[in-house]
Amino acid sequence: MQLHTTSTWVNPHESDHQLHRRRYREEAEARQRHYWLHNYDGAAARQLMDNLANVLRTMHRLLIEDEWYVKRHYPNVSLADAQEHKWHYPLQQKFRLHPAVIKAVQEYPPRSVHSLVFEWPHVSETDPNRLAYTRDNRSGHEDRQTVTTVGKYLTRHFPTMPDHAIRDLAARYAGFKFELWDTTAKIIESVQAGPPSCMQWDEDYDHPYQVYAPEFGWRAAVRLNGHGQIMGRCLVYDDTQTSRQQIGKIYVRSYAHKEGGYSHSDEGLEAWLREQGFSKSYTWEGCKLRRISDGSWGDMLAPYLDGDCKRVTDCDTYLIVDTTGRLLFDCTNGSHNRCGGRECDDCGNDHDEEDTTFVGRHEDHGVCNSCIEDYTLVYGRRGNRYWLHDDSAVYSDSTQEYYDPEYLSDNNMVELHNNDIVEQDEAVYLESRGEWWDANDDEVVFCEHDDVYEHIDDVVKLADDTYADPDNTWECHVSGNTYHDVAHKRDRVMFTPWGEAAIIRSDIDYVSVHVDHIEDFYANLDAITGSVHPIITAPTSI
Repeated sequence: MQLHTTSTWVNPHESDHQLHRRRYREEAEARQRHYWLHNYDGAAARQLMDNLANVLRTMHRLLIEDEWYVKRHYPNVSLADAQEHKWHYPLQQKFRLHPAVIKAVQEYPPRSVHSLVFEWPHVSETDPNRLAYTRDNRSGHEDRQTVTTVGKYLTRHFPTMPDHAIRDLAARYAGFKFELWDTTAKIIESVQAGPPSCMQWDEDYDHPYQVYAPEFGWRAAVRLNGHGQIMGRCLVYDDTQTSRQQIGKIYVRSYAHKEGGYSHSDEGLEAWLREQGFSKSYTWEGCKLRRISDGSWGDMLAPYLDGDCKRVTDCDTYLIVDTTGRLLFDCTNGSHNRCGGRECDDCGNDHDEEDTTFVGRHEDHGVCNSCIEDYTLVYGRRGNRYWLHDDSAVYSDSTQEYYDPEYLSDNNMVELHNNDIVEQDEAVYLESRGEWWDANDDEVVFCEHDDVYEHIDDVVKLADDTYADPDNTWECHVSGNTYHDVAHKRDRVMFTPWGEAAIIRSDIDYVSVHVDHIEDFYANLDAITGSVHPIITAPTSI
């Protein structure tokens, strides 16, 4: 398919080399758009990145060859280009592409493959949790990299990548070390030295986590920082290496370290577990536990079981998590309850176990049929549905559904500036205000030259009836019309008040004039500059 996208406009001041580069760039951008309009091939995009990197390496090697050799064997290569990008090859030798960027390219189309290669994003030397990249050729020659977060970089270069995917990749490749611990002592250590938890005990007592026997398939997955501190933990079950596989590789819940508060899920650790073949489950049903009858708390040592199923069946030599079990592992003090009754976590009244509804984001809070009336079924994390207290749920008039305000993006929803909840496809983000607005709001305009939406009070109208940020515009001192700094750069001529300036000086107020009004400028020079008629030999254009 022919792509008719290259410009036919010719700048009389543009050299043949510059014209060739401009048309090559336009053709490359057209091909990039072609990728977006058809099935994306991550492997092909990765290969293209390797090819571009090889071209830059070849250009660097040509700098050490004789000029006649280059002209003979590489007639299409410009030594000027090679000199301009000579900084890139040493950067390739020193750093490898950031693994998060490589992973993203394999699954989502980037805004520009060429930009990714030229910026060469890599792990920051000063902070392994962040990403560094080279902004432009000038920064490259000065060996100066810009440091940012992985999430911000992925957001800028991968517009089609979902928020949750960016969050998982950013957390996964944040410079931490991940390990699986497979001994009872290390499993207990993951709790005792890990994120705050109700299962952190005094060392004088037998710890309930002794029931998680490694021989049955229990492991502790941990996320460690550079000092070996446990920043996240997750209990996992893997019976694929045992004699009788039944469950597979699963985990129920992870815990992340957070100063002075409740431990939230560790998204980075969960992303790593998925790479290891583990899948998230909402119950430990079917998993075996070690039976310890001589613990400090009576006839049986019992941990608090995360997940939906907290019932356990006693098989004499071992325990098994079972929805029909008569033991209830729902205590944090090492003891257990017998089934047949449960205390409501809200009102404290006893009720039948079958009448319990588990509510909250982690569904670990059990309430009775009376108290469930204070809760609303919402769409929440990763599109899952669970019960949330009425005070926390938000309602969308557009979809007529309730949502968890903490995970609106997981459901393609956003909160507008007026607190309305709408689908993201029906809203636009105003960069200058940091707010979402209704896409059909009369006060929202599209700034074509800047490719952003803004509030009409924050922009100016240009001569071509488009809008732009006032900081990105200039005004013709003859016509009074406003133009865009970049889009109308070639139409702008700047004069000094007294004639042609030898150099650009910061203490001079230059006069900007549109090329169509140069003659009017000379005719009305005294009125425009506010000075006596100066002697101007030629206009000073910058």
